[in-house]
Amino acid sequence: MLRLSFLVCALIASATCAARPMIIHQSQTLQPPPGYYFFGYEVAIDGDWAIVVAATPSARPTSPQETHDALLYHRVNGQWTLDRTLVHRVSTTYPASDLVYFRSVAMSNGLAAIGSSPTHIFKRTNNTWAEIPHPFTAPQGDPDWVSGDLLWDGNTLLATRPPCGNNPQPPWGALISRLNADGSWTPLERLSSGDTECLYDPIRWGFSGNTAVTGSWPNDIELATEQMHIFRRTGTTWTRT
Repeated sequence: MLRLSFLVCALIASATCAARPMIIHQSQTLQPPPGYYFFGYEVAIDGDWAIVVAATPSARPTSPQETHDALLYHRVNGQWTLDRTLVHRVSTTYPASDLVYFRSVAMSNGLAAIGSSPTHIFKRTNNTWAEIPHPFTAPQGDPDWVSGDLLWDGNTLLATRPPCGNNPQPPWGALISRLNADGSWTPLERLSSGDTECLYDPIRWGFSGNTAVTGSWPNDIELATEQMHIFRRTGTTWTRT
């Protein structure tokens, strides 16, 4: 009866029917390929393509190797199948270095960004994904080093710098750059939190057009409270409002 009611709504397009909620049914469950234990701790989707990040079981002192892979999936004839591994990382130390983990993945309009440092950018041509250069080339410890959230807005990528405690010099913030048709990136714009005393840790970012936002938690609740930071762009200059 429920399905029939949706069919009737589609035919008559009444205001009453349009107000009813849409129900989305699960069409497929993806199982981890053999050997993976942590499957899907970061995911992104772009049409018929998706990235699922997976890892092998946590390392032990007697077996320190730990593998993290960014797996590319493709939906063909309604079914998702593993296409290939885009990025492969292996740690042979115990405990595993933070750099082996993927902090974020993002996809948009045939583009994919995979982090953390170094950032990997892929561009799709037909059904082929090829890695292309990225604009964030600063070494670890430099204020331009990125190792946090990655977000696309069209062909513009926001890449965040991690909190002060993770090596970069304060203040924390983000970098933004636009991918041009010829494969170049321009301009490289900087968002600075102004948090030179490192009172806050940014938690999650949002990005659209000329506005970027991030929520932050205080490192010491006796000195500060939670904050939402809003950045606005005028020309190529970003300021915190």
